[in-house]
Amino acid sequence: MGYQEAEISRHHTVHPVDLQVGNAIKFCRKQQGITQLELAQALGKSFQQVQKYEVGANRVSASVLFEIAGFLRTPIARFFEGSDKRIEAVWPDVSQADVKACRLLLTSDGATIARYFTTINDVRIRRKLADLIQALAEDDMAERPLPALTKHTV
Repeated sequence: MGYQEAEISRHHTVHPVDLQVGNAIKFCRKQQGITQLELAQALGKSFQQVQKYEVGANRVSASVLFEIAGFLRTPIARFFEGSDKRIEAVWPDVSQADVKACRLLLTSDGATIARYFTTINDVRIRRKLADLIQALAEDDMAERPLPALTKHTV
């Protein structure tokens, strides 16, 4: 296989993204002081099912993830934050540009930009918007100071 998996039992392995999503659900739930039982009741599931989602033993379907995000009042993308390294592990041949695009879409701002960008029908306006974003990014990179060298960065 092209990625590392965590082992739940002797015959069952967990995909890294399932672990990521489960851990993020647990983090968001705990951050809001919500118990597994409360989340389970809101979803119409058992607390054991929520427990299995959180450890990655059971995969969370898209519809259940949608319900969880709604109950926890958090964007679905939050459950995938930081998963770009897992994208590279699963698809080692993916380009850095594609990884950056995935990373963008996994943020709430990136998802919003993509959603509205695709509603613009005029190709000239879309090109101008892409040029504007590129110019802003280049300006931002030019203004960033280089990190100071310390004995820890060598």
